[in-house]
Amino acid sequence: MQRQTYKPNSLDKLGFIVAAIATVCLMGFERLINLMKSMGLGMLLERPVLISLLVAGLLVGMVGMTLSFKHHRQPVPLILHVAGSLLLVYFIMVAPSVPLAWLGLVVLSVAAFWNSIKDRPESAPPQEG
Repeated sequence: MQRQTYKPNSLDKLGFIVAAIATVCLMGFERLINLMKSMGLGMLLERPVLISLLVAGLLVGMVGMTLSFKHHRQPVPLILHVAGSLLLVYFIMVAPSVPLAWLGLVVLSVAAFWNSIKDRPESAPPQEG
């Protein structure tokens, strides 16, 4: 019977990228906004659409972190993702604060980086025979 090999997922990274783009646009980063407008994506710059993208990105990232947690059993990346998500949602939608929203984004990026390190498949020693 062959042992199943684990294949790392990319949902946490995809979720982080979507959430980061939505967050930067919500904070009014002009260069990214102009780039998106020039690419014909101006309709995505409406606040309700950006908030929906932010929440969707955070949820996709949460699913990816949970799947990775089942593999490596390290709770820290999952806890950091939850903390960063709460910071972002609170400081963008409830009590707007750009520096604290950036802090949430930094926490999310640390969680994604940490998870990518822990999610690497372990190399098995060569078998003789």
